[in-house]
Amino acid sequence: MVSLKWRFQPKLTLLYSVLFLAIFLPVIAIVQAAVVNGVTRSVERELDASGAVFERLLALRGAQLEQNALVLSGDFGFRAAVATEDAATIESALFNIIDRIGASRGFVVDLDGQITASTDGWTGEVFDYFDQLDEAFTVSGAAVLDERPHILVSAPVRTPLLAGWVVFAMELDAAATTELEGLSPVQIQARIRHGADAEFADQALGQTLEGGHHPVSSIEMDGESVLAHFVALPVMETSAPITLVLTHPRDVAFAPYRQMFWIIGGLGVVGMAILAGGSWFLSARVTRPLAALTRAVDRLKHGQRTSVRVDSHDEFAELAAGFNTMSEEISAREDAMTHMALHDAETGLPNRRGLQDCLLSVLEQAERKAGTLLLGLRVKRFANVRAAIGYDLSADYLNCIAERLRQGEAEVARLSLDTLVALIPREPDADLTVLAAELHRTLGVAVALDDVCVDVNATLALVEIGVVDEGVDRLVQSLELALDHAEAEGLQSIVHDPERIQDPAENLSLMSDMRAALEAGGLQLHYQPKVETRSGRVTEVEALLRWIDPQRGFVPPDVFVEMAEETGHIIALSEWVVEQALLDQQRWSAAGLDLTIGINMSGRLLANASFTDFVINAVRAGDAEPGRVVLEITETAVMDDPATALVQLHRLRNAGFSLSIDDYGTGFSSLTYLKDLPVDELKIDKSFVMELASNEQDRVLVRSTVELARSLGLKVTAEGVEDAQTLTALQLFGCDYAQGYYISKAIPADALQAFAHSWNERAGSADADNPLLEARG
Repeated sequence: MVSLKWRFQPKLTLLYSVLFLAIFLPVIAIVQAAVVNGVTRSVERELDASGAVFERLLALRGAQLEQNALVLSGDFGFRAAVATEDAATIESALFNIIDRIGASRGFVVDLDGQITASTDGWTGEVFDYFDQLDEAFTVSGAAVLDERPHILVSAPVRTPLLAGWVVFAMELDAAATTELEGLSPVQIQARIRHGADAEFADQALGQTLEGGHHPVSSIEMDGESVLAHFVALPVMETSAPITLVLTHPRDVAFAPYRQMFWIIGGLGVVGMAILAGGSWFLSARVTRPLAALTRAVDRLKHGQRTSVRVDSHDEFAELAAGFNTMSEEISAREDAMTHMALHDAETGLPNRRGLQDCLLSVLEQAERKAGTLLLGLRVKRFANVRAAIGYDLSADYLNCIAERLRQGEAEVARLSLDTLVALIPREPDADLTVLAAELHRTLGVAVALDDVCVDVNATLALVEIGVVDEGVDRLVQSLELALDHAEAEGLQSIVHDPERIQDPAENLSLMSDMRAALEAGGLQLHYQPKVETRSGRVTEVEALLRWIDPQRGFVPPDVFVEMAEETGHIIALSEWVVEQALLDQQRWSAAGLDLTIGINMSGRLLANASFTDFVINAVRAGDAEPGRVVLEITETAVMDDPATALVQLHRLRNAGFSLSIDDYGTGFSSLTYLKDLPVDELKIDKSFVMELASNEQDRVLVRSTVELARSLGLKVTAEGVEDAQTLTALQLFGCDYAQGYYISKAIPADALQAFAHSWNERAGSADADNPLLEARG
């Protein structure tokens, strides 16, 4: 008997050990493969990010060179020196610029492609990339000069005719790559290869490097195994190729995981030893009943239902029977408490917690999740209904509605006092908007209670599980937001749309970031030129707000301005816009450019006398002319509270400001308001202008609007001019100003100054072509 016992223990131990190894070894292999894949992807992301950072650095340096080239090429003294071929003055100006911006060299190229002045003795040589210079635009790109890679930027010099180009070059030397290596969170080595020296990239990849980023490859470089990432930099057409090579040693990449594999191996050895010892002792039959009872007690301690079965009639059996009775009584009490915690005491329906448990079960089942809708039904004025029919009948009332929802085995819960929620199946390809309307009609039938019919006046919302971000709380919150939105909009039914129904938490975050950007200088004003159609000159601009958030990227003004209006931040935002616009106008005036500036005024501020005082005082403090400031207001904003708006508008008009109605034609404005408003201008909305060349109805509307404005003594500006045909039609109609991408998009203040000077010089020159016919967006 003893020999059988000893043979059983080694066999059981061996069996468990083999099973352990059968699971452990594949897990080790999977972990190793996952680590290799994860490390490679992580390095690829870091190298790709470093490549993007380098390209951004190049773009910033190129933009710096381009800005200085534009400033120098537009300088009157420099243009005079180029016209008189004053080499000393030219070279002095070039040295000043390259010393200030850290460029490698600067030179001037004449119309024959020869270098007439240079900071490093290139005078008399032919510029290699002369055929790529543009007569009207700046040209920038990477190129090889003197067998070294550079960033090149050129700008045409006009006196006023084209006299040549000013060119700046910044060498891509070791300092540039060292800066990039310092910015990377991981150990990388950056090299810039060009010409024939860059062909090793093609050989390493086995393919031609034609531009952009290429995936990380494991290669041998300089006798070392590395993970390499290649970025082909954009070069000028005739330049040799220039490649950025980013490498990361494989040994360094995988070093942090060596200890982990040792620990996993050690844990495996320890686990196998524990398993063998446990198997040895568990085979002992004497301790089996006691071990079973101990495990049952432990399960009960952690809230699990359990019982013990003992096939004997000794003390162990009596102890197990007592334990089983105790476990059943505890389970019964827990069931009662759980039911109370998960159900509504008034109706017996599952409550919010019960709904969350049900939703959690749905989310864990992929197939059921894809075909389930969350329905919410909020009874309007339920408190009044309950006061009229009593608490008992109001509970029956809700249960009757729940019974309708429960048809088709739907699960129903009471979310709040007046809201029921159901999980209903969704038919494939069903139109949810139509389904919501049908369900609202079905559930809206009156309920009969003790021979009394009670109407069901409710709001219904549907949330598609799988469209909303994962999470039970998120689903319930989305349903409540949809119901709130429907009630606010006066809708009977609604389907939740994340694009349409914003999360309040995200709105608060957006406003917090906007306030930080306002304080840190993260907001900018861009200006879109307005051209006077008779003279062809840029005489006015419209200030447009721009915000590029580091995390969100470009944030559309409609989004954050509307949110600022809702949260009360529009005052601070508008005050900043006024102050910044007046500062830019002063800088333009100092540069000899007198422009009238248009500023959009929020409708929320029309009734704000303090803001009106601020605008008047800001103009006076800056010694600006109120007549050169146009405040643009929408017609719908005026119609909201015309009496209050008229008071503030007359104050601004009496102070000397010009007033303009923006987006005219889109707000169903009253001609009575138009007659009474103290405005000077109408701006026709772009929706009527963009198809003016092809749409006869738009032509009739625009022509009649221009005639109406002229009859009232108002100027007219047309927005959305995107082609020459539209501009010609507006000139024929007698429209005063044109604005749109055909002339120019909204650009920063410095660029606007250069653009307006250039445009007006062409418009004022008798020999020049009409710039209106050669406009560029």
